[in-house]
Amino acid sequence: MHKNNMAKITGTVITEPQYDHETAGELFYRTILTTNRKSGCADEIPVIFRKGMVDENKIYYGANISVEGSFCSVNIPAGEKRKLILFLFTEQISDAAQEDDNYIFLHGFICRQPVYRKTPSGRQITDLLVAVNRPGGKSDYIPCICWAGNARYAKNLAVGSRIELTGRIQSREYEKKLDEEQQETRVAYEVSASRIYMIEEGE
Repeated sequence: MHKNNMAKITGTVITEPQYDHETAGELFYRTILTTNRKSGCADEIPVIFRKGMVDENKIYYGANISVEGSFCSVNIPAGEKRKLILFLFTEQISDAAQEDDNYIFLHGFICRQPVYRKTPSGRQITDLLVAVNRPGGKSDYIPCICWAGNARYAKNLAVGSRIELTGRIQSREYEKKLDEEQQETRVAYEVSASRIYMIEEGE
């Protein structure tokens, strides 16, 4: 976990850990953690951990745990296009000591023109894509959404603006049209910002 990208989620494991991939001889496993919002809705967040890095005995179906780490992205080929895969990379696991919690802090840069819109119910929303630098020269690209006053503020941010935000990691289902006759249900992940501000030069 690095200071530009810090997340903590407390919730319930809803899938048994499964092998995900191997990199440089190290094995990585994936599971899903569900955490409730105050509204009663639940977010299902993919969690990846490296074998031997955390106490794996705490990760089993039905376990209530707190997971700390960084919200990461990988851009993989998907046919003629590419697909952004998002997950919480785990660096620390502990027994849940409180009710469901979901917190993230990001320090990064606006890397795509903000998109301001209104929902059918009239709520204001701005979509952002935030690049967060990792140690070693790589970056994670995190979709973020801002609401109401935050949306009005964020819509005026220029590409390249350095920002900090806090919020929660969310999941949502949507229908992807495959062709004229077929569509499938997919899941998107994003950060819902509760606070956002631009860092001026010199701060």
